[in-house]
Amino acid sequence: MAGRSPPAPVTTVNHVIRPEPAASPRPALAGRAAVAAFLGTLVLGLLLGLGVRPLELEEPRRALVALEMGLRGDLVVPTTNGALYLNKPPLFSWILLGLMRLTGGASEAWLRLPTVLSFLLTGAALAAAARPLGRTTALLAPVLFFTFGDLLFYGTLHADIDLFFTLLVTLQALAVFGLEQRGRPLALFAVTYLLAALAFLTKSYPALAFQALTLLAWLVAVRRARWLFSWQHLAGLAVFLALAGGYFLLYAQRADAGRYLLRLLLDSSQRTVVDGHGAGALLLQLVAFPLTLAKACLPWSPFAGVLLLPAFRARVRAEPLLKFAAIFVAVNALPYWLSPGTRPRYLFPLLPFVALLLAAALPHLAARGVHARAARWALGGALALGAVAPLALPFLPDAWRLVEHRWAWFLGAAALAGAAVAFWRAEALPGRILAVALALALARVEYDLVVPALRRERSEATFLRGVADDLNRDHRDARIFLAGAETVEQRRIPFLGGTASFPAREWFPLSLSYYYSAGRGELLPYTTSPRPGDLLLAHARFDVGRPHDVVRTWHAAREQDDLKLVRVRE
Repeated sequence: MAGRSPPAPVTTVNHVIRPEPAASPRPALAGRAAVAAFLGTLVLGLLLGLGVRPLELEEPRRALVALEMGLRGDLVVPTTNGALYLNKPPLFSWILLGLMRLTGGASEAWLRLPTVLSFLLTGAALAAAARPLGRTTALLAPVLFFTFGDLLFYGTLHADIDLFFTLLVTLQALAVFGLEQRGRPLALFAVTYLLAALAFLTKSYPALAFQALTLLAWLVAVRRARWLFSWQHLAGLAVFLALAGGYFLLYAQRADAGRYLLRLLLDSSQRTVVDGHGAGALLLQLVAFPLTLAKACLPWSPFAGVLLLPAFRARVRAEPLLKFAAIFVAVNALPYWLSPGTRPRYLFPLLPFVALLLAAALPHLAARGVHARAARWALGGALALGAVAPLALPFLPDAWRLVEHRWAWFLGAAALAGAAVAFWRAEALPGRILAVALALALARVEYDLVVPALRRERSEATFLRGVADDLNRDHRDARIFLAGAETVEQRRIPFLGGTASFPAREWFPLSLSYYYSAGRGELLPYTTSPRPGDLLLAHARFDVGRPHDVVRTWHAAREQDDLKLVRVRE
């Protein structure tokens, strides 16, 4: 039978991209093996060090809210140390509490698992959405997302809300695109407002900003702005109000829901341009934001220039999904670009769509000879340095002594060298990118073998967990309270003028409260009216103001505050 004639070359604006020859079964099998090796190594790296470090930074806040909900038997009103917690809605804390109930404990590994699952599910959703763009883009989009440095070496390490929020926003945005393309306005508004309500119950008002900006920009771009004034849109808003509004109606039965919503609004606007930042701070943010976004997307952001190639811009205009991704990133980046207080983790919801655009654009780089060679040498050089870097660890005694499984570390170092060799042997761009991605996943495994143990040794949270263990062991039957200065926090209300007042108490690191409550099964509340015989935990510098005896002191290392336990005299 006569063979088929080869496909014609595809002409782009500046050059011709010739179709790849038909792949033989062996390279296809090798490609599947490389993908499997990357995904397996990635999952290993994400799970390996989850339980080594104590909860730190924002982690104990999320975990303490969940724990106190369970101890108090109240899933509606979140608290920390028995006082109202108004900074975030409770959805993520409900998830953590569910895991605590399911596993019968509150270990660090279980509490960090939702972050890892959210990360993996976001990548899976991205791969599924990218299938119409071709197998290469559908492969590269999640690979690039999984290996963005801020996600792989920061976001996935913590039991925090940002990657769960990123998953919800990604699903929300993909639903806007997919259901609009199918011409289903009722389903579009119902599904996206359902996801927006879940996102609002996770991180409050930023969820509404993503929903409003994405809907408005995309429906205008596809000339369906009239949908915004339809009964279907009203039905979607009803879904949002039923879910998000229903929660706050329940909250209003127990506490002041209006004050809760106001505090959420003030916290959401705290680091934005509406919070009174000066012109100098705004100017600095205009310059710094692109660098912050580029840092979040390392090591792939140096190739972002390919997004500006005429050939790729023509493809964006021709491919609805790429056009949507570009619009999504542009309109949703704008509020952060104008907000001097933006933190890098706030940009996580943008990264799936940045990855999608880069994945679709990189093949255009491969067709440009000198640029492709420069990219190959840049990536290959960085990979070679990364393969050599682990050899320095045995010469760092403080870190090397903490490596418990040195055979695994040496195996990982050898695998890194193998990934570097695979990069130079790969002929096609996807193979080279997979080799770099595999090296980054291996680097995460190597990181988990060293850094979590080092951070555990040096973390303030380790000291605080030790204090909690002492209290739970030596004073288990005593009533213990936190004692500290009480103040009133004044917050300016944007646009409306005036201020709002919120009670505030002297800050105690929440790692202490979490490990105390998890170990003893009861709250560690504040008190302003201790009774004789009560034990008070306070900073060493705090004046208790009552006759008391010092029972014990804890001397913190480094720059932490010393703590004291005192007993109020009869």
